Amino acid sequence: MSKTVLSYPIPFIDRVTITPNWAKWLGGMGHIQPLVEAGLRGDWGTWDYAEHGPLPWMEFFYDWRFADLTGDGQIDMMLTNGSVRQIAYRQDGSVLWRYEDPTASFVDVRMDSNFPILDIDGDGVPEFIGPRRVNGALHLCVINARTGELRRSIPFPDRAGMPEKPLGGHLRCSVTAINATGQATPRDLLLFWDYRSLTLLDNQLNIRWNRQLGDMPQRQHRVFGHTPHAADIDGDGCDEILASSCLLDKGGRVLWVAPDHPALVQDGHADSVQIVRLREEGRPNMVMSTGAYCFSAEGELLWGRDELKHGQAQRVGKLRADLPGKQVVLYEGISRVIAGEPDRVLALTNEGELLWDLIVTQPNMQEGGHGFWLGDWDGDGLDEVFVNDPDKVLILNGHGQVVDTIPGHLVYVFDLVGDARVEAVIVDDIKPGFSLKVVTNDQPNPNPLTNRPIARRATTEAMYNCTRY
Repeated sequence: MSKTVLSYPIPFIDRVTITPNWAKWLGGMGHIQPLVEAGLRGDWGTWDYAEHGPLPWMEFFYDWRFADLTGDGQIDMMLTNGSVRQIAYRQDGSVLWRYEDPTASFVDVRMDSNFPILDIDGDGVPEFIGPRRVNGALHLCVINARTGELRRSIPFPDRAGMPEKPLGGHLRCSVTAINATGQATPRDLLLFWDYRSLTLLDNQLNIRWNRQLGDMPQRQHRVFGHTPHAADIDGDGCDEILASSCLLDKGGRVLWVAPDHPALVQDGHADSVQIVRLREEGRPNMVMSTGAYCFSAEGELLWGRDELKHGQAQRVGKLRADLPGKQVVLYEGISRVIAGEPDRVLALTNEGELLWDLIVTQPNMQEGGHGFWLGDWDGDGLDEVFVNDPDKVLILNGHGQVVDTIPGHLVYVFDLVGDARVEAVIVDDIKPGFSLKVVTNDQPNPNPLTNRPIARRATTEAMYNCTRY
């Protein structure tokens, strides 16, 4: 059972102008003929909720970030709509500050792009690193997360190289906080444009290096996909960077690129990737959702599943006490590539052996990794699997059995309030008057290791670097 402990009213976006190719694609998915016709003519299309009704992917007009904004030990929330709107909420739902720019465009940068909130410069105050227009031009900005005040900015790296009429995927980027300089906490920023480029900046927004897709070793698949992941592999105190199917060092030198394994060629790129230690001993592994491929730190393929059609997202956690190390859970979004086929959630051991394979139905408002997370819901020290279905959130145990459900549609899973069990961040719908809610397990927690209330919480890496990929 569950109960809502926090709720935030969200301003509904009811009108968006989108690129021709995106208009044709989304209009076709939603049977919105004016958008399809605009796309076919090569014109930008305008979706209007009052006129056209719901649009596929409306949930990707929003992103939500969680961090301690005020320094009181409570985790607050920020709504981001790209460069158009940023609203910071205290944990109690009151507005801390609000920024809106009526001149900004929803296609400056895609609105589900992920931007971090953390103290990037060590001054004790958290910063939001995100997009705003400055003097009419799109900039990457460091913003005081307590006040909304602009601290510094530069022209948004590589935005000028965008195609004149980009696809929706071209417009998505991510900023990830990493440690490329051996500091005690992350002080560097990794900016990634999906399918295009990778740029490392310091906390003053000085560009350290840039890598374009065309600079990388060539493969049949695109070696740049979505949000990269960074972690220290060799123990030198600095992070290495897994950018889709490429591993780079802190200086941007390519260490290896995955070969053209069958699932990578079929899917075209690696969707979701992670550097993670699957076993207590040895070096970390590189795990990707595409093909469920698992590589050694040196780039050797250890195991995988070539037959997967569209591995959309991967998560790694401790699902079972009777199994060594950690387990890998994958969202196989086959409905994205084969109409009418059901999606699946697969759980694997750290040797790649199948534990279970569950058919799920993807709700209309979900796409891929959105609505698929791990976390300890019952306090037993093991992770449950959270995944959307059309009406509710399913919570699965380590054997793939449904142990609980939550009304609404899942966005993220974090430990935000109360004891050391996780909460589910959900939206009750995407329509005028909808809310973002934080839902907790209302059953007693019998585990003494996790049932103590936490008086002060800190912003975690899982929060500031969270991504739907």
